[in-house]
Amino acid sequence: MAQKMKALMDMLAEKKARQEEMEAVREEMKVGQEEIKVVRIQGTMTTQRYLDNVLRPVGIPYLQGLPSAIFHQDNARPHSARICQHALQGIQMLPWPPYSPDLSPIEHVWDVIGRSLQTLPLPRSEDELWQMVEREWRAIPQDTIRTLIDSMPRRVSSCIAARDAFISY
Repeated sequence: MAQKMKALMDMLAEKKARQEEMEAVREEMKVGQEEIKVVRIQGTMTTQRYLDNVLRPVGIPYLQGLPSAIFHQDNARPHSARICQHALQGIQMLPWPPYSPDLSPIEHVWDVIGRSLQTLPLPRSEDELWQMVEREWRAIPQDTIRTLIDSMPRRVSSCIAARDAFISY
């Protein structure tokens, strides 16, 4: 575990040192000036749904257009399945320690969306809920995304200092 964290920290430090490559990481939430759309999955996320609805049609083509990007995903079963790892061959991956959702920028984005949704009237249907999620996703300022990405080295350092225990971010 400590070795994975060290590799993650080294990769992040190297990425931070090369500003032009850091810009590519920052842009992973956008395509040009257009934000990436959230992919709606009906039902439980399975390996096959992740592969067929996220990786193949959206994720892999997008990442192939950003040759210096480093892809991050947590260790959820659909993400770590052998077939998905095989599909991602050729894509540079950020090593990720197990049980570390507190490190992930996307978890913080979902928290922002969740807090925003709590201030709104309850949706009357799943479709209305989805429209609300999409609207809140689009409303997140790019500066918020940049701040989350730029905080990665600090979060990893905190996790190492906490000896892989939960950190509050």
